[in-house]
Amino acid sequence: MNWDVLPADPEQLRLARCFVDAVPACGVSRRALAQASREAFSDPARWTAFFPDGPTGMIWFISDVSDASMHAIYAMEPAQCIADVIGERFAQNAELKPFVRRVMQYDVLHPFQALARMQRTAKVMYACRARIERPGFIRLALLNIFYTALVLFWLYDRSPHDTRTKAATDALMRLLRT
Repeated sequence: MNWDVLPADPEQLRLARCFVDAVPACGVSRRALAQASREAFSDPARWTAFFPDGPTGMIWFISDVSDASMHAIYAMEPAQCIADVIGERFAQNAELKPFVRRVMQYDVLHPFQALARMQRTAKVMYACRARIERPGFIRLALLNIFYTALVLFWLYDRSPHDTRTKAATDALMRLLRT
């Protein structure tokens, strides 16, 4: 993931990167924010200046960066299919699997914000496509559902270079006709 793709405060970015490192051990929590803040600034309470709404705000911010990073790849030459976009997303986030695993656990307890965040990601995925009509609500919702299932599959895929995830992505996107 390209952390520099969004214009953001460098300290906010540093805190986010430290949070990504803290979450696998601490879970998505204020404790992880405090640990990240201690690591980034030597002040366990400084995170409140950047993310007063706590872990949810931090997750949205990291998701914004990830969406922008994915979209930037296709700014000059749009993707031919959504499967390519999803493959790029997984490749960019390969190092973040332990973090994403904990975020997915957090999302189980916060389903509405997770659904909204993933719906936004589905819109960005369609924006990466080459000249297609704007997708309707049902198509976006189906991509959201399929992509969420693929993320869960990807998190536990132990095949070389995530080949099983790539095959599942291709199959599901054929069903969606993207």
